Amino acid sequence: MLDFDYSNEINRIKKLVAECYAISGGSFRIEGPSGAGKTYLVSQYIKSHSRNCLYYSCKEAHTRMAKKVFLDMFYPGDEAPENWNEVFEKVKSSGNGKLQILFIDDYSYCNDSDFINGIRQLLSRSKLVIIFICEEYKPNRYGGKQTGTVFRTIWHFKKALPNFSNQDISRLFAITGGNISAAKDLDPDIDYEENLRRLISYDSSLVRCFPEYMKRYFRSPEAYYPILYAIARGKSHIAEISKETGYPNNKCDTYIKALINIGVVYKKSVDDKKISTYHISNSYYRFWILYIYRNTDKLVSSPEKLLKHISDTVDKRIVLPAVTEACIRYMMEFNYPNRSGMDYEIGFQVSNYGLNIKPVKYTFKDNKYSVSFDCKIDCDGTRVIVIFPHDMDKRYTKNDILRIYHIMRSQGPLYNQMLMIFSFNRFSDWCVHESGETSNLFFIPVDRLKY
Repeated sequence: MLDFDYSNEINRIKKLVAECYAISGGSFRIEGPSGAGKTYLVSQYIKSHSRNCLYYSCKEAHTRMAKKVFLDMFYPGDEAPENWNEVFEKVKSSGNGKLQILFIDDYSYCNDSDFINGIRQLLSRSKLVIIFICEEYKPNRYGGKQTGTVFRTIWHFKKALPNFSNQDISRLFAITGGNISAAKDLDPDIDYEENLRRLISYDSSLVRCFPEYMKRYFRSPEAYYPILYAIARGKSHIAEISKETGYPNNKCDTYIKALINIGVVYKKSVDDKKISTYHISNSYYRFWILYIYRNTDKLVSSPEKLLKHISDTVDKRIVLPAVTEACIRYMMEFNYPNRSGMDYEIGFQVSNYGLNIKPVKYTFKDNKYSVSFDCKIDCDGTRVIVIFPHDMDKRYTKNDILRIYHIMRSQGPLYNQMLMIFSFNRFSDWCVHESGETSNLFFIPVDRLKY
């Protein structure tokens, strides 16, 4: 698996652990979607704190062996009692005056009430730091403080694959969705095409990851795939989805709500209209639904044919939409230090992108050149103009920016406008110099997209 950067998340864990140490014990939780790397994050933390860290997965807490495994962390070799109450009573009496950190993984999936109650008692009566590792979309049994992790971004992929082009980095990011469970087969020492060939191997992590996730929540996940397939192909309204699948509206509604609850689908609404649209939440899910769902036979019988089909179509269907989503997330969360105080307003406006903000195209009189703005946002008297990447080969030069300036001037003074341009390729030297001299101009290569 690629060595993804988790330094920010590790630092947040260190901070919360220090707060617990200051009060002689305590707890917090680590949350994140399945595949975001919660267990991997913990393993990286334990590498540098192995002397006082304990780790236990409670997914099989109902079994007899689970009690033995848990007790061995505190009393190696001791025979485990018959019930969890006795196990925890014995653990409470252990200790050498030094605080220990106990990671409890898979806590969202534990159904053993004796184990859950025992952990709560242990937390209240012992000097431990207990850290619960929880699924983002599962109900939490524990409140309190929390930190978490998210799917890896394009920036993380660039750091893990420094010799790859921004185009290929973006492709691998979009195909895996930043899900490290789906990205396990990636290798920095082979090129993009060979990595793609590995990803679509019939037994790859990418092929297995999504159906395994669906099986955690649904007894018959195959009943949900037609709905996901319809949404992935652009059928975003209930009526469209119903027509596409042949399911009645009420069944579609029930199934979609279940898919929203596990984070596979999300809902968008327009405030002034009673209209809701439904979308796949992650580019990896879209990729699996569009390319793997109905092509499992080709994974074995004609993988090279499937590889060519993916290579020919994936940029338009998966990669460019995923990069646009990454740009939007970046705009929502990125601060503009010493250059703009409007970051919150921009984020608020951009959160509705796609419904109330429409692209605008301007064509020059000679009809030989046009400029497209993906969105125009008005924030406290300043207009923010944004251009997302639509061409993987496009490189912005002085002439491009001067033409954009020409359009902007037709709408008002430049000092009342802010321009943000995202691109796969580095900007020309003139553009870089212009950005450095102009406080309301931002040129952002996609490999900087981090949130």
